[in-house]
Amino acid sequence: MNVGNLMGEILSRRLSKKMYSIGLCSYSGKFMPEACFGNYKKEQAVKKPNLKSIKNAVAKHNNSFALLPLRDVLNERRFIASALFHNHPQKAIWGRIYDAIFFIKKMKGLSRCSAVERLHEKV
Repeated sequence: MNVGNLMGEILSRRLSKKMYSIGLCSYSGKFMPEACFGNYKKEQAVKKPNLKSIKNAVAKHNNSFALLPLRDVLNERRFIASALFHNHPQKAIWGRIYDAIFFIKKMKGLSRCSAVERLHEKV
């Protein structure tokens, strides 16, 4: 997949310091692939990461969470991550797409908070 023309890279070039984008990646657990469509019931397991992935490298340090700054540290370096879509690892220059990646060792999925529920009731 060519990740060179994604929104993160375009916005980063145009907005530069006015924006800070963060990608999420997880080492294990579950995620909800249809949560953005309002389906909070369908869960999918996070696949075991590639041995050469950033997820595997960070997980070795026993961090439950980690913020990995990309623009300053890994700006032009290609590495494997699933920061765009869970379970779809890609080798890319992630520092062109995100300012940082937030690593979550064990993803637990999502739940809707009561405030969001009340907003939906009023609509």
